Amino acid sequence: GKSSDSSPLPCHISGVPITDSSYAWVWIGQTPGRELQHIVLQYPFAGLQRIASSFQTRVTSSADLSRNQLSLEVLSPSAADTATNFCS
Repeated sequence: GKSSDSSPLPCHISGVPITDSSYAWVWIGQTPGRELQHIVLQYPFAGLQRIASSFQTRVTSSADLSRNQLSLEVLSPSAADTATNFCS
Protein backbone atom coordinates (compact mmCIF):
# COMPACT_ATOMS: atom_id res chain seq x y z
CA GLY A 1 0.00 0.00 0.00
CA LYS A 2 0.95 3.66 -0.30
CA SER A 3 2.29 5.23 2.85
CA SER A 4 2.61 8.94 3.61
CA ASP A 5 0.69 9.00 6.90
CA SER A 6 1.39 7.27 10.19
CA SER A 7 -1.39 4.70 9.99
CA PRO A 8 0.05 1.19 10.24
CA LEU A 9 -0.01 -0.74 6.98
CA PRO A 10 -1.47 -4.21 7.57
CA CYS A 11 -0.34 -7.32 5.73
CA HIS A 12 -2.55 -10.36 6.25
CA ILE A 13 -0.78 -13.64 5.51
CA SER A 14 -2.91 -16.54 4.28
CA GLY A 15 -2.11 -20.19 3.65
CA VAL A 16 0.56 -20.51 6.33
CA PRO A 17 0.84 -19.35 9.95
CA ILE A 18 3.26 -16.43 10.34
CA THR A 19 4.85 -18.41 13.18
CA ASP A 20 5.93 -21.21 10.81
CA SER A 21 9.71 -21.45 11.27
CA SER A 22 10.16 -22.28 7.57
CA TYR A 23 9.34 -18.67 6.68
CA ALA A 24 10.70 -15.21 7.27
CA TRP A 25 8.62 -12.20 6.23
CA VAL A 26 9.89 -9.06 4.57
CA TRP A 27 8.70 -5.50 4.01
CA ILE A 28 10.07 -3.85 0.86
CA GLY A 29 9.41 -0.26 -0.23
CA GLN A 30 9.77 1.68 -3.45
CA THR A 31 9.70 5.45 -3.66
CA PRO A 32 8.74 6.88 -7.06
CA GLY A 33 11.63 6.66 -9.53
CA ARG A 34 13.88 4.65 -7.20
CA GLU A 35 14.86 1.02 -6.73
CA LEU A 36 13.21 -1.35 -4.27
CA GLN A 37 14.56 -1.01 -0.73
CA HIS A 38 14.60 -3.66 1.99
CA ILE A 39 12.90 -2.25 5.11
CA VAL A 40 12.29 -5.05 7.61
CA LEU A 41 12.89 -8.78 7.85
CA GLN A 42 10.67 -10.46 10.48
CA TYR A 43 10.85 -13.86 12.16
CA PRO A 44 7.61 -14.03 14.20
CA PHE A 45 8.28 -17.63 15.27
CA ALA A 46 11.30 -16.36 17.20
CA GLY A 47 9.99 -12.88 18.04
CA LEU A 48 12.84 -11.30 16.08
CA GLN A 49 13.08 -8.62 13.44
CA ARG A 50 15.87 -6.87 11.58
CA ILE A 51 15.22 -3.33 10.41
CA ALA A 52 17.52 -2.01 7.68
CA SER A 53 19.94 0.58 9.08
CA SER A 54 18.54 3.42 6.96
CA PHE A 55 15.06 2.78 8.41
CA GLN A 56 15.86 2.01 12.08
CA THR A 57 14.68 5.39 13.40
CA ARG A 58 11.94 5.80 10.80
CA VAL A 59 9.74 2.71 11.03
CA THR A 60 8.34 0.19 13.45
CA SER A 61 6.92 -3.20 12.61
CA SER A 62 4.93 -5.77 14.51
CA ALA A 63 3.33 -9.17 14.17
CA ASP A 64 -0.18 -9.96 15.40
CA LEU A 65 -0.17 -13.73 15.82
CA SER A 66 -3.91 -13.98 16.52
CA ARG A 67 -4.72 -12.28 13.20
CA ASN A 68 -1.81 -13.83 11.26
CA GLN A 69 -0.91 -10.30 10.27
CA LEU A 70 2.15 -8.07 10.03
CA SER A 71 2.10 -4.29 10.33
CA LEU A 72 4.50 -1.56 9.23
CA GLU A 73 4.31 1.99 10.54
CA VAL A 74 6.32 4.98 9.32
CA LEU A 75 7.16 7.24 12.27
CA SER A 76 6.74 11.02 11.75
CA PRO A 77 6.27 10.64 8.00
CA SER A 78 7.09 13.37 5.51
CA ALA A 79 6.43 13.67 1.78
CA ALA A 80 9.83 12.03 1.21
CA ASP A 81 8.48 8.86 2.85
CA THR A 82 5.76 8.39 0.22
CA ALA A 83 6.30 4.92 -1.19
CA THR A 84 4.62 1.76 -2.34
CA ASN A 85 5.32 -0.91 0.26
CA PHE A 86 5.10 -4.67 -0.19
CA CYS A 87 5.17 -7.55 2.25
CA SER A 88 5.81 -11.18 1.47
